[in-house]
Amino acid sequence: MSMLTKIQESQDLILGKLFECESKIGSLYAAYGSLYPDQIDFWSHLSQEEQKHAGLLQDVREDLKKGELLRGLDHFSPSDVQKLIDFIQEKITEAEERPPSQKQAISIALSIESSIIDTRFFEFAKSNGSSFQKAAAQLANETQEHIRMVQKARLALK
Repeated sequence: MSMLTKIQESQDLILGKLFECESKIGSLYAAYGSLYPDQIDFWSHLSQEEQKHAGLLQDVREDLKKGELLRGLDHFSPSDVQKLIDFIQEKITEAEERPPSQKQAISIALSIESSIIDTRFFEFAKSNGSSFQKAAAQLANETQEHIRMVQKARLALK
């Protein structure tokens, strides 16, 4: 196996985990929307954007297959991302079995949106690929917007 192939596989593993993470976040927010009908628009909007983020990451993965390598991924490991995925899955299960209060759900969302993986990945990772440039800009902006939205929702519940 060539060094290029090893690098691509390693980077695809991390991007695949990030894709899974964004998809799970979307699922968690959809679950919260089902739990809190009075906040359905809020949670549905966040859920749809997280699914969109997953799609953007899939586009980056496709570019990677075409040879558009990333730089700066040494700050993240698949196990780091997996820890966040496991946390989100735990919260999905809790939403189904022991639903959190609205305030707790907002706090969980703020914790996820503020995580280093969600907020800083595109500060470290770099690429000249067009899909990466689009994904980096959109995810960075929308994650910051999500943080503001969740903080505003938290204040409204006090």
